[in-house]
Amino acid sequence: MPIDISARLREIETKGPVQVRKPGFGKASIHDLFQEIPEGGNGKIKGRDAGAVMLLGHLKSGGMDYEIALGVLHLWNEKCCNPPLDTRELTEKASRLWVEFTENRQKEEREAELSEPAITFLDIPRMEEEAAKSSAQGWIMEGGIPAGGLVYITAPPAFGKTWVVLDLIRSCLTGERWLGRYEMQRTPVMYLDEEMGVVRVLPRIKKLGIPRNADLLYVNRGGVKLDNNRHREEIVREIVKHDIKIVVVDSLTRIHSLDEGSNRDMSRLYAYMRDIMDAGATLVVCHHDRKGGQGESNVGHDRARGAGEIMAAADMVYSVEKSDGIHKLVCTKSRLVSEEDAISCSFVIEDSEDRNFTYVRAINHQEKSVRALDATEEAVVAFLRAAGSANTSEIKQGVPMQGAKVAAALDSLIRNGELNVHAGERGAKVYFLRSKEMLDEKF
Repeated sequence: MPIDISARLREIETKGPVQVRKPGFGKASIHDLFQEIPEGGNGKIKGRDAGAVMLLGHLKSGGMDYEIALGVLHLWNEKCCNPPLDTRELTEKASRLWVEFTENRQKEEREAELSEPAITFLDIPRMEEEAAKSSAQGWIMEGGIPAGGLVYITAPPAFGKTWVVLDLIRSCLTGERWLGRYEMQRTPVMYLDEEMGVVRVLPRIKKLGIPRNADLLYVNRGGVKLDNNRHREEIVREIVKHDIKIVVVDSLTRIHSLDEGSNRDMSRLYAYMRDIMDAGATLVVCHHDRKGGQGESNVGHDRARGAGEIMAAADMVYSVEKSDGIHKLVCTKSRLVSEEDAISCSFVIEDSEDRNFTYVRAINHQEKSVRALDATEEAVVAFLRAAGSANTSEIKQGVPMQGAKVAAALDSLIRNGELNVHAGERGAKVYFLRSKEMLDEKF
């Protein structure tokens, strides 16, 4: 069956905000490549030749066959270049570049293989020595965050991951408990922030009560790349100089130039991370779940974006979940403690009455039940305010909570005098708000 080159071109064009890179040409997005490119370039794309090189390199790295890639390149040339490049010269150039890309990739793979450590065979006395080193490794948080280890904290957007991580930083800097529950080793902290930026992070740091003189080294969107040798050397130097035991990274996707979907590349990234851990610091890395977030897998860390090698290298993986306004921190992978000993807690993020401080604190089962009921009560009141009145079945259909929670909320609202109920058709209970003014004041 013949390949539809036009369909392949459309597929690439609509792929989304994928970055394309080529040494000497900078970087741009797929969207930039599919704008009109005049002879002198269009701003992001420095000329038609540069655009052709970037597109061909992108197709090669994506595993496309040469003949298909060449067809896509020619269609792109006709559609986007003004005027189009000479087709014969473009074909000759593409042929040379394809060989060059292949040779460069093979060279990188050979260098990666040569950089891999030799196999070390241990006898029993050496095994005992290595086991003693592991047992003496210690913890930043007993049973939860290993010293010199790799920890991931994953979540979908807007699930409270940043608050959890900032509270971890607060705890390490002050010696106070993380989430108000877990004892932490006090230590200076390095925070490589490539995600939020100082304008958004600083107010949160202040609201959490982190003192101005805290031993925090912060990098504000500095373009840090762990696959950059100079960057790693600078990081390691500061770790040793300040005796830093925790390095927080936000987020994984922004601190490397590798292919996050490639197990080979992510294995290389772990080798770079190893330099930081060998310097004595624990790496705590924020990472995003795939689109859709919760519910894509029964295994929590399988929801994380990218190649499986990312989470395979981790010592501990924590997932932040959210339901009915209550957050939950769950250990989804641990290679150092048993499943039953791994930490798991529900927590809330709440402001003080004057809104000057924010508290991220664990809650017990009783408080969790009360808060879940309160959230359901608010949802029931909002539904009845819009509907005027409704029977039990209609309320359960209209309120996106579990049926048992809705029933408990209705009973609670009646007991507290906030709802009235009367008999409807066929004995059904019909509920309505008792006093709008009273409820406006309460809720």
